[in-house]
Amino acid sequence: AMGVPTITYSLNATGCFVTTAVTVNPNPASISGSPIVCVGSTVTLSDATTGGLWSSNNPGLGSIGAGTGILTGVSTGNPIISYTLPTGCFTTVTATVNPLPNAITGTTNVCIGFTTTLSDATPGGTWTSSNTATATIGSSTGVVTGVATGVATMTYTLPTGCFVTASYTVNPNPAAITGTTNVCIGATTTLFDATSGGSWSSSNTTLATVNSTSGTVTGVLNGSLTITYTLPTGCFTTTPFTVNSNPNAITGTTNVCVGLTTTLADATPGGVWSSSNAAQGTVGAGTGVVGGVSAGTPIISYVIPATGCFATTAVTVNPNPSAIGGTGIVCTGSTTTLTSSLSGGLWSSSNIALGSINAGTGVMAGITAGNPTITYTLPTGCLATKVATINQTPVAIAGTTSVCVGFTTTLTDATAGGVWSSSNTAQGTVGAGTGVVGGVSAGIPVISYVIPATGCFTVTNVTVNPNPAGITGATSVCTGTTIGLADATSGGLWSSSDATKASVGSTSGVVTGVAAGTPTISYILNTGCYATYPI
Repeated sequence: AMGVPTITYSLNATGCFVTTAVTVNPNPASISGSPIVCVGSTVTLSDATTGGLWSSNNPGLGSIGAGTGILTGVSTGNPIISYTLPTGCFTTVTATVNPLPNAITGTTNVCIGFTTTLSDATPGGTWTSSNTATATIGSSTGVVTGVATGVATMTYTLPTGCFVTASYTVNPNPAAITGTTNVCIGATTTLFDATSGGSWSSSNTTLATVNSTSGTVTGVLNGSLTITYTLPTGCFTTTPFTVNSNPNAITGTTNVCVGLTTTLADATPGGVWSSSNAAQGTVGAGTGVVGGVSAGTPIISYVIPATGCFATTAVTVNPNPSAIGGTGIVCTGSTTTLTSSLSGGLWSSSNIALGSINAGTGVMAGITAGNPTITYTLPTGCLATKVATINQTPVAIAGTTSVCVGFTTTLTDATAGGVWSSSNTAQGTVGAGTGVVGGVSAGIPVISYVIPATGCFTVTNVTVNPNPAGITGATSVCTGTTIGLADATSGGLWSSSDATKASVGSTSGVVTGVAAGTPTISYILNTGCYATYPI
């Protein structure tokens, strides 16, 4: 007990002794506070007796503040903690330094609505979340579920109370993907996400590719896939995507002339036809019949309504030649020239027995009366036609085609209904309805016989020969005597109308009287023209 007892040391033999006063000091009160601490953590010990100092017999296990009593766990073990008064009196307690769990492992971030699992190699602990409004965690599984954007602390606590923590981030997902979620093979469409900074990816690039930055999707093969938009945090959103097949290639003739039609077809049923320019070419929505309207190259499309997928082909609408120029009317045996404003085409006749035409020049020849169709065809196949009229030319003019001045000759033509005319009435006239040609002066007028209804005609040259000059000489002769007649036009022959009354030398013009009378002496040129002289 406390006090100051006197301590005596006596010799047994003599009884002599010495003494000293010994002070008995009190011990400190018992240490209070839990002496259990985790490595790296602290607890505070206290003692009701003031003035002492704290110490650890093994600071490598647990250290303590000499004046504070704050015990820090350093390493697993049982250090002895002492509280010593200035008198040297002390009290002790055996502390327990418990180990911490191992460090938490696993991904320390998750997206809203997704899960990830944390783990700890030290068994037996329990998981807790500091903010279940941000993220929850399975107490025994370590499965973290993102609830809302934010940061929560995940704690793994052993039965000893020792724990480790990990800061856990819940990242927001991108906004929902917008845009058309289907495309045709070979076509593109662009998807969008209001959250910036992400990248695009395709679940199946054999079906569709997507540009990682622009979101432009290109259809490759028919099928279904998923397009994903992922933020740098790994959070993402997806949309199902469909690649639809295009119709089969359009078949049929892809050129047509203005005013004509051509029929296109597609082996894929159920489509609708349309034209990019109905002013150039129309197309029946359900038939594929393309009608040429004006020269151009409209694009004809065949669209499957359910998918919007389509096939196209350019149709060339070629211009037709303009209307064929020229009358197209010709007489048999004659020609006329037909023309077109567009060059490069070829001419043809539907019946060359009626009328033939030069393929390159358009010169048409009438052969037999009739109405052949003349066609002018361009290399494109476009054409223009004209019904030609081949009129029958009158048959050849018959009759004597020479006449002496002052005389007539009659021409005829077996073709009825014609009208006669002369090219030079100062040389020869002709009766319009009779064909009687009258010689007027020496020359060769052309006599025509024209059918008024057709204009077809035939001609002949008529030679109008001059008569010899007048005969000169005596106008009487006695029987048995002679006289000489003369004519200034040379080359003729003389003759008598009655040789029983007077004869004449054919070349001399000497007239011999034979018997009384009035014969006529003629001087005839080789053209048959003559002069007469009564004797």
